[in-house]
Amino acid sequence: SVYLVAKILGIDCEWKVFNLFKKEQMNPEFLAINPLHCVPTLVESDGFTLWESRVICSYLIESRDPDSALYPKDLKKRAIIDRCLHFDLGTLYRALADVVYDILFFGKPNLTKLPRLEEVLQLMEDGFAKIDSDYLAGGDGPT
Repeated sequence: SVYLVAKILGIDCEWKVFNLFKKEQMNPEFLAINPLHCVPTLVESDGFTLWESRVICSYLIESRDPDSALYPKDLKKRAIIDRCLHFDLGTLYRALADVVYDILFFGKPNLTKLPRLEEVLQLMEDGFAKIDSDYLAGGDGPT
């Protein structure tokens, strides 16, 4: 998401890729920047540092193009976007992680966790079906 926002806004960034399976995010240089060792992490030219993709995206929009339709000023449209961002973080990610982590770390899914993921995905599909626009918060462009 950070990469897409940066590209849409035309922000020239230096990208560093870390292989998380090789724990490259645990190197001392990166830990000095981000002690939580999570990616993505943004480091501005003045040393200002942020992590968490949702925060980085909103920061980039507000700092580079505050009038961007990506994160509209209209509170109701912004609330729709925030609701989706928080749904992803609090609901979708947890249900997805419960299934995917078992596959990644144990080689097989825990089938008892699949119904919750299916429920969450259905909630998403039903919610998106109610949007009367090509874009999440309506309007003529991506949000």
